[in-house]
Amino acid sequence: MNDFLNIGKAVPKRDSLSLAAGREKFTADIKLDNPLHLALLYSPHAHAEIVDIDYAAALKLEGVVEILCYKNVSRVLHTTAGQGFPEPSPYDTVLFDKRVRFVGDRVALVAAESMEIARQALSLIKVEYRLLEELFDMEKSMSDSAPRIHVDDEFAKIPVPYQPEKNLAATLDITFGDPDKGFREADFAEERTYSMHNASHCAIEPHTAGAFFDEQGRLVIITSTQVPFHVRRIVGYLLDIPTGEIRVIKPRIGGGFGGKQEVLLEPLAALVAWRKKRAAIITLSRSEVFISTRTRHAMRIRLKTGVSRGGRITALDMDALMNAGAYGPHALTVLSNTGSKVLPLFNKIDHLKFKGRTVYTNLPVGGAYRGYGATQGYFALNQHLDIIARRLERDPIELCKEWHIGEGEGSQVFEVLGEGTEGVEQIIKSCKLDECLDRGAAAIGWQEKRNRRLKGSKDRVRGVGLAAAMQGSGIPEVDMG
Repeated sequence: MNDFLNIGKAVPKRDSLSLAAGREKFTADIKLDNPLHLALLYSPHAHAEIVDIDYAAALKLEGVVEILCYKNVSRVLHTTAGQGFPEPSPYDTVLFDKRVRFVGDRVALVAAESMEIARQALSLIKVEYRLLEELFDMEKSMSDSAPRIHVDDEFAKIPVPYQPEKNLAATLDITFGDPDKGFREADFAEERTYSMHNASHCAIEPHTAGAFFDEQGRLVIITSTQVPFHVRRIVGYLLDIPTGEIRVIKPRIGGGFGGKQEVLLEPLAALVAWRKKRAAIITLSRSEVFISTRTRHAMRIRLKTGVSRGGRITALDMDALMNAGAYGPHALTVLSNTGSKVLPLFNKIDHLKFKGRTVYTNLPVGGAYRGYGATQGYFALNQHLDIIARRLERDPIELCKEWHIGEGEGSQVFEVLGEGTEGVEQIIKSCKLDECLDRGAAAIGWQEKRNRRLKGSKDRVRGVGLAAAMQGSGIPEVDMG
């Protein structure tokens, strides 16, 4: 019998009727008074210097009100990451730059009386590029002979462990115990490399933002965002407007998943509204979202694990190589989570090493994405668990039970590594993972399907898989006590 007040019971969703009836308003549903429509011109090249932009013909087009580019917009270094100040992300971005670093980097913006006119004006802008060497491979990007994606005058010196002179957006290195000793004690070592591709969030609502000045002279920004307070702070910094004179309205959001934890369009709408003293709005098409916003970070993780014949982990070495793309928002914190959110799951390890590097390349920019680095780490760790279990001729569920953190336990990783910060002690106060594994195994027929193979195939398996993970809500001593 269910004695809980809410658990296991149907609870009506308060806004279900208004959503079904189409009464809820999203950002694009809020009509601004006579707004200018904004459209962006994007780089067709992965790495190039802009020799010149000629927008005279576009500016003469009837209905075009403003064209912005590196020639007439101040260079203010900032990060687009929607994080608490001081943001643990490189200040490596300006609104419009003379160098473009990926296909989809912004080149110019047109403000016009209609979107049709704005897009027509884009076709009249002539850009002369000087192509530069492109870097797509992370290993090549870190080599001494590789060109720098961000040269000395294109990044700010801030207290974040990044080295743009080496094409590194973030670096981490922690060790406890003596991993070499641990590997010597092992009966065998399993070493594999796992690769995870980037991906787009594909929220049902594309990125959109509008701005205007109200009757009290305040800058009002209406935007589909997950981080309204960070929008206010970053726009204020870029335009040199006190945050008390900026109001950010976040209507209902049609999905974010981390993709809208970024301040991308709001400064553009605000800048045009401020310069022209008119409302301005920008909405990206689906293809623009894909090429110009943010993705999940592609990652390559090498795992080496020393194991005894009895199934004890004697040492673990994780080396995470993460692709930042052309800029570094969330470069440190996502990388941190690959270790700090993942390695504590198997806490009975005396000798451990975690090395992480986030690398600049000329690919689309990575950012916040559901799981925020932990999904990449768990993808590698759970595959590794399965391979070791097969080598030991053990059930991975039983190995997971022996290895995972338990009630009343902590982890040395918690203490030395946080989300872009130093770690803090954390104790697991409740853990029913064993029961969860048993019930899940029974529900999917784990024992019967574990080794089932496709008829006529020696190397393909159809059946079931196991993955275990843990996730804590909030960041200890950052947004929680």
